[in-house]
Amino acid sequence: MHRITPFALLILLLASCAGDNAADSRHVDEIRAEVEQLVQEQARMGYATWVFGTPSNQDSLYGSTRPLFTRENLDLIRRVEGAEPDALQKRRLRWLLRYLTLGIRCPGSRPPRR
Repeated sequence: MHRITPFALLILLLASCAGDNAADSRHVDEIRAEVEQLVQEQARMGYATWVFGTPSNQDSLYGSTRPLFTRENLDLIRRVEGAEPDALQKRRLRWLLRYLTLGIRCPGSRPPRR
């Protein structure tokens, strides 16, 4: 099994995670697109580390996406998930929510203290 397979599965599950409200749908799709880009960058970095021995710097990836991992985004996705009637879309939103929740727990994703 390839190391990139879990990332590809996550991208497929996150495809089109949008609710009925137009503004919320657009925002959730923007979040999903950013998460997809981050996952692809993580996969590329992981591949380069395993194949070429390039040092991994995951903190730089999370540090560049701080606005992605916010309570507001989590609340929005929870709200859209709660209103979503389609079971498949609900599952996609749940996976997106889990991914963002884990990102908030990552030390590199926390905003700097002032």
